[in-house]
This record gives sequence, C-alpha cells and structure tokens, in this order.
Amino acid sequence: MSNVSVFADIPAGSAVLDLGCGDGTDSLIAAGKTGPDGRVYGVDFSQAMLSHSRAGATELGAINAEFREATGQEIPFDNDTFDVAKEVFRVLKPGGRLYLADIVVHKQVTDGAKEDVDLWTA
Repeated sequence: MSNVSVFADIPAGSAVLDLGCGDGTDSLIAAGKTGPDGRVYGVDFSQAMLSHSRAGATELGAINAEFREATGQEIPFDNDTFDVAKEVFRVLKPGGRLYLADIVVHKQVTDGAKEDVDLWTA
C-alpha cells in the first residue's frame, strides 16, 4: 500500500480518480484533501476490495467518495472528467495531475485470489 495521496498535490474542490483503489485508503485520504466541494471516485475489479472501501467511507463519513466496480481497461467515466487521476490520461483534464502506484503480477490471477483481501492489502 503506497498511500500516494498523502504526498499528492490534490487541490480542494478537485475531481479525483483512484484507479485500482483496493481497500480505499488513498481514495479516503484524497477525499479529505478535496473537501466537501470535491469528489473522489475509487474504481476496482474486486467486490471484496470495494466492500472494504465503502465500509471505510461510511465509517469516516466521507460522503464525497464513491466506489465503482470496473477494470482499468473499461473506466466508467467520460473523457476529460478528472483534475487528479492515477494511471490514466483519457479521463484526465488538460493540465491535470498523474500519480502512480500499483501491484505487478506476472501470471494469471484466479478469481479466488482476486477476492482474497489479504493478498492485496498491507
């Protein structure tokens, strides 16, 4: 877990995309930085991760954070949507910011492994 949002320059009021949000930690840190006028969207392929993300948002009262199921190849947003995004340019506004942090795997991941939260979080 990198927590890249701790160090990221995320202006208040920004629209932020956290692609591959995992347990939502970076999304929730970003939600605090954007403030009530901003919006953070976490995207992940794993329902288990999304469940953790949504539970964390509820626990923290982060009403400006939303989590959606999708893959990095099928991002569910229009072009030029975000001020700050991780790993994508299509949805990033001109002049927006890009921050990278990811897990690399070198073989096919089974569905069971995708749903095992302990394999994807630290």
